[in-house]
Amino acid sequence: MRRFAGFTEILACTLTWASISSIVQSLDARAPLIVLFRVGVGAAVVLAYAVVSRRLDELRPRGNRLLLVASGATLAVHWTLLFEAYKRLDVAPAVAIVFLGPVLGAVAAPLVLGERLRPRRLVALAIAVAGLGAITIPEIDALDALGVVFALASAATFGALLIQGRLLSRTETPLALAAWQLGVATLPMLVVLAGGTAGVASGWPILVTLGAVHTGLAGLLFFRAVAALEAQQLATMFYVEPAAAVVYAWIFLDQRPTAWIATGFAAIVVAGLVLVSERAMPPLAPLASPETPATDQG
Repeated sequence: MRRFAGFTEILACTLTWASISSIVQSLDARAPLIVLFRVGVGAAVVLAYAVVSRRLDELRPRGNRLLLVASGATLAVHWTLLFEAYKRLDVAPAVAIVFLGPVLGAVAAPLVLGERLRPRRLVALAIAVAGLGAITIPEIDALDALGVVFALASAATFGALLIQGRLLSRTETPLALAAWQLGVATLPMLVVLAGGTAGVASGWPILVTLGAVHTGLAGLLFFRAVAALEAQQLATMFYVEPAAAVVYAWIFLDQRPTAWIATGFAAIVVAGLVLVSERAMPPLAPLASPETPATDQG
């Protein structure tokens, strides 16, 4: 029964996170300003939960504090790049390119974590690169070049976040990772206020919801699911998110993906599932979503 509840909870999380790309495109506020609301409100929700549940002791860093701070800075950069990509590209190509991140992280892991580079990871990389080619080459005249650059950079920082999460999970609790990453990410994003707050007055209810529901509450619900499901089951369920994101954009933004984008999108999802099926390798992070702070329970 608890396992069924865990699947329900993680499905609710992924379907909620999948709506973020469409929400970002619908807001008039600048991408960095949206990120500020997301990390700031999300951090407040996580901290409030820790206080109410009397789990403040779990927030105390137990390992490499410099790496913990660096992961928060990486999160701020990653979400800024991600939202800039959402502002410039349709949801389908943006999400597909960003989901190269887990593949890049898995291939880079042997260099950083000392793991053995398994042939399956190279196969996954080849499939993912083929998918990227299917998305970008036939659509080269239609895609915003800067948007593609932002998406690729977001994929790279996504992979970096997963590796950082893998290292930090050896000493830190999931609650500490979420609180510190969101809290640290809030500080550098405060500088965006100097550029003005255009779009906030009309969009503040959505901005607050993005931080409170999509980041804080959904993240806490995820922690419940972690206790009920295996890491491999969690990682597989995360591939509901990109598919749902494309469906949402089709329904609410009238963004119908072309055949080439759909093919490339499917290839990148397959590449991710190839990694998930590698029994000898725990997933880099169950929170293998570009929309969430990266932690690891594997």
